[in-house]
Amino acid sequence: MKILKKYLIDWQTNYGENCWPSLFFENHDNPRMVSKVNPDPAVRQPLAKLLATLQLTLRGTPFIYQGQELGLTNVDFASIDEINDVESRNLYEELCAAMPPEEAWRRVLAGTRDHARAPMPWNAGENGGFTTGTPWLRMAAGWESRAAAVQLRDDDSVFHYYKKLIALRRENPALVYGAFRPVFLKTKANEDVFCYFRILDGKKFYVECNLTERTVSRPAPLAGTLVRRAGNYPGETPRLRPYEANVYEVLNG
Repeated sequence: MKILKKYLIDWQTNYGENCWPSLFFENHDNPRMVSKVNPDPAVRQPLAKLLATLQLTLRGTPFIYQGQELGLTNVDFASIDEINDVESRNLYEELCAAMPPEEAWRRVLAGTRDHARAPMPWNAGENGGFTTGTPWLRMAAGWESRAAAVQLRDDDSVFHYYKKLIALRRENPALVYGAFRPVFLKTKANEDVFCYFRILDGKKFYVECNLTERTVSRPAPLAGTLVRRAGNYPGETPRLRPYEANVYEVLNG
């Protein structure tokens, strides 16, 4: 996530006024971003919401790949026999000529694009409600709780968090066109905290993100009154929880 932070700051500060970037984390040729950052199921939901916060509060056009709004993860494929992607199968064959099959499989599993090509789980029924036939790939373990129909009924779901942030962005041009002002924190303890302002026509928003799986110190209070408009945890605490993200409107500051 440190690399991502550095990349985003570079694009938003050095190119932000002169270009309009595409904001995306996932597509049909790459594994799921949640699994790439941290595959621990315990942090899946806050991490998925953190990624949504970043994507929907930066300058540019967000592209949300199918299933990203549900926080879908990589598929726990058991062997190369479950992979359809020709590129992955060819790579596996090449790697097996240079290393043990177990290591070759580990490398292929980490990057195969079949993770993002598994069927979409629409409901908790057979094959996720996608088909009554035999799907070309199986879905990730635990897909039943991530199905679209299940998340539609849960106000705290990843899906509803995306809806809330999209609505907030549409209602506030500062989150779309506003200037990007990163907050550079000098202490080593805050290296993994990503904070920035979005400012336009007197309207100011402050975004704070804990990019780690650890609880970290919250940055020092800023001038003005902070009104939280979105967050991936209930309530607020003196410290930022694992992958915690908050969007505040700044008043009188």
